[in-house]
Amino acid sequence: VDPSLAAPDGRTPLIAAASAAGDAKAGYLVCLLLQKRAALDDVDPEGRTAFWHACASGQSHTAAALLDAGACASAVAETQAPSPLAAAVAAGHAGVVAMLLDRASAAPPPGASNEGAAAAAAALHSMVGPELAAYAARIDEGDIADALERYLDGTWGVVSRGKQSGDAGAAKHAAAA
Repeated sequence: VDPSLAAPDGRTPLIAAASAAGDAKAGYLVCLLLQKRAALDDVDPEGRTAFWHACASGQSHTAAALLDAGACASAVAETQAPSPLAAAVAAGHAGVVAMLLDRASAAPPPGASNEGAAAAAAALHSMVGPELAAYAARIDEGDIADALERYLDGTWGVVSRGKQSGDAGAAKHAAAA
């Protein structure tokens, strides 16, 4: 059975599993499909990849697994679809945004030849801009807007008070306390 065979609606099994928000079995299915060498950058009829769907549906672990497997972080076929980062911001998925910012700011270790990670970091970095931070603030996603601003001003991931400032979830809980 071809793991990249599209259903009548045009979605591949990998895209369907990556977009299954809150389904614990979906993460297992994504791993299984990756082992079966499912095509990472196939697109649905709207031009969105499994990575895009994982980001838009709040699946940070699935999105990370897809990046680790070599998915293209910027693959959105020539459509009006927002970037994967913008989709996560619009849906209020702070965990996905934090993971993507961590990946964007990560530099390969000295001497490492990890072209895939470097390409993903560059693609993710190009998605972050003041407009996206302003958009997050406008839609009342203050924690996400703050995270994007910290990334833009170079303070994302700076260790303070024993925690990384990139931990949006910790920042949200600390602010609520």
